[in-house]
Amino acid sequence: MFSDVIDYTVYHFDEEEKLLEEMNYPGFYEHKSIHIRFKHKMNRLKEEFMSGEVILRTEIMSTLKNWLTDHIMNEDKNYAGFKMKGRA
Repeated sequence: MFSDVIDYTVYHFDEEEKLLEEMNYPGFYEHKSIHIRFKHKMNRLKEEFMSGEVILRTEIMSTLKNWLTDHIMNEDKNYAGFKMKGRA
């Protein structure tokens, strides 16, 4: 299941990055670097989990929830505002 979450996250980020690039979003490269850092973090958690290191399921879920909530409420909100200005 953990791999499925990571796979979907990568798919979502790829689609979002295509949209941002098509919009010529000025914060594209910064936004993409945030995605890259998160993917690395999730892969590290996955490796720790798979190697048998002590990692709590709640820690994984908390990391996902906190990061995604913050990302959507802050980073994604920025490009949504940019897109809306383009429609005006």
